[in-house]
Amino acid sequence: MTAPGRSLALAAALGAVLFAAVAWAADEPTSDVPAGSEAWPSPDDSYACKPVGHAAGAFLSEISKNIKSKRAELDRIEAAKQDLTRLKQELVEESHKLQARIDEWDKRMADTKRKEDEAEQKRQAEAKEEGQAKLAKAISKMPPPSAATVLTGLDPALAANLLRRMPPQQAGATLAAMNPQQAARLTTTAIEGPQP
Repeated sequence: MTAPGRSLALAAALGAVLFAAVAWAADEPTSDVPAGSEAWPSPDDSYACKPVGHAAGAFLSEISKNIKSKRAELDRIEAAKQDLTRLKQELVEESHKLQARIDEWDKRMADTKRKEDEAEQKRQAEAKEEGQAKLAKAISKMPPPSAATVLTGLDPALAANLLRRMPPQQAGATLAAMNPQQAARLTTTAIEGPQP
């Protein structure tokens, strides 16, 4: 029930209680009106209704206090509901802000990880390149039959890469020392890349 609806219901209840209290007071003898005397004032009197007795006045006062108390309680409940609604909205807003921060953090972490991975791949590629250059230089200093034996024992792609790095005269002498079929495969791989 809405606040205006509660107020109307409360006012109707108060009216019914007041009506009942006045009706009850009309039947109750009062200390102001002696027993057996006229209950209603004459038209000459300065007031237009029967005086309400002490018990009825106390009853009405108690009802009025109860109504005020209930109205104050309803107002507190309504204020608490409004506070809860406001807090809920603030919580939703803070949740959105927190999620945006988490998303930003995740993005930064992913960017950092990607950069670290790229740097590691680059470092590994450089280390591999440096290692292959040193190995090619070492093989180039071997006698051609020994160099041929070493190259035929390696992975064909690596052997072709090392052959490309060797000085042309040393590479030719090494190929001449190999089996002609092995030399042909190694030369093809060195020129065209590894075959699937």
